[in-house]
Amino acid sequence: MSIVDKVKELPKVVLVLFIASKFIIGLGLGALLVASLQGIEWWLILIGIAMSIPGAYIIWLKK
Repeated sequence: MSIVDKVKELPKVVLVLFIASKFIIGLGLGALLVASLQGIEWWLILIGIAMSIPGAYIIWLKK
């Protein structure tokens, strides 16, 4: 089963969380570049990673 098939089988809530987490991780990384590693940027990255765990778990570990 390919990754695309696994993503298509995700429940809608998990899929939205997974996509939103990637967006938040991107925001956090962009903010890190701008702010030079100071402040809330690390929290954005950590929130994004935490949000991506359910989707990543289903995509990578489901057989």
